[in-house]
Amino acid sequence: MGDEDNELDGKLLQQFSSMGTTDKEVLIAEFQKLLGDQLNAAGCAFFLDMNNWNLQAAICSYYDFEQPSIRLPSMSFVKDVTVGEGESVPPNTKFTKTWRLQNSGDDSWPPGCCLKFCYGDQMTHIDRVMSVSLSPGQVTDISIDMVSPSKTGIYQGQWRMITPSGCYFGEVIWVIINVDEAGLLAVTQQMSRFEFGRPSAQNPSNPFDVNSSKINHSDSSELTGAVDTIHSQGVNHYNNSDQVVLHPTSNQNLPLHSFITPESSPKSSNVEEENQEMMIS
Repeated sequence: MGDEDNELDGKLLQQFSSMGTTDKEVLIAEFQKLLGDQLNAAGCAFFLDMNNWNLQAAICSYYDFEQPSIRLPSMSFVKDVTVGEGESVPPNTKFTKTWRLQNSGDDSWPPGCCLKFCYGDQMTHIDRVMSVSLSPGQVTDISIDMVSPSKTGIYQGQWRMITPSGCYFGEVIWVIINVDEAGLLAVTQQMSRFEFGRPSAQNPSNPFDVNSSKINHSDSSELTGAVDTIHSQGVNHYNNSDQVVLHPTSNQNLPLHSFITPESSPKSSNVEEENQEMMIS
């Protein structure tokens, strides 16, 4: 009889220790709210279950065992660098949000930190985006692809940085979107990507333009040297049919049309006519 009484008393004490609410989701939410979202849902459930789902006892356990050993990183929100920030977006439309974050603490971020959705309207199929490990003072941009809701209105959500162990740190990042049929955010971002990826226009150069600054001097160096040599010798005739006749003009480089073959030389034809007349006479 005494054993049964002791067992009954134990059950009553257990039920009394978990009085308040039996909804575990509510207890977890209250736990996170009291801690300022410094612990994820799984961590809250661990402390609550360890204390028979008594909220006050779970809070005490957290501060007794966990808080002294936790040194959280620091993060400051610099600015929203989203292309077209402030514009409304049409329903069911893809768009990209980009935030600039800074490690404002004295310690580097541990590897594995990420930006995680924590509250509000989740407009993406993923709930977290990995971040690089920042040294103190370093800045990074984090972008998330989202899809606007199907109904018009104003939607908002909250994102926070979280450590690999599940502890939130830094400022809360807000997403506030106005969904409107006449929204232009998606078009603005598409035009921005088009302008960024378009190659710069270049004017084609004329390879035969001697005044062009883009002429290939390495390809024409041999020709220029040959012409300068011919000018220095004052060549104005040829000795055999294999030579090229050049008509010296000035000290400038000769253009390409000044090279005349023996067959097309007017001077060679005049010499032949004079020789024929002398032979006849």
